[in-house]
Amino acid sequence: MSDTDTTTETPAASDKEANLAALRQQLEAANQKLAALEPLQRASVVREAGFDPDSPEGKALVRMVGDETDATKVTEMAAEIGWAPKQTLNPAEAATVAAAQAQDQLRQVSVGDVPADDIDRQIQEARESGNWQAAVILENRKLYGATTG
Repeated sequence: MSDTDTTTETPAASDKEANLAALRQQLEAANQKLAALEPLQRASVVREAGFDPDSPEGKALVRMVGDETDATKVTEMAAEIGWAPKQTLNPAEAATVAAAQAQDQLRQVSVGDVPADDIDRQIQEARESGNWQAAVILENRKLYGATTG
């Protein structure tokens, strides 16, 4: 009977060990996923607090926040150090700003050289038409001698 008792206990014990090993593997996988998500959560809280997580201050805050999930407390932490949040742009806004800057650069390059005696008239026309950017470009050319004539 003792042989029969040990054979019935062995499969039950091996099932328990297998289940325990499977649970340990699941726990390890869950811990790895959590470790991968923690930096993202910290960066998200820092972004909600008004800081760019890629800036030097933001990177420091990401390391400092720990398990804090309240953006207000992160802002208070930063204020104690003397940092104030800066306005961050979402990807669509950043693309719009980049496009506007590229367009401004193109406009600056595309304004032709203006004879020195005609530049005052063109500056006045640009101001009257509300084209302040062209007026400023022409004024800079007048001031810094980038005109022909």
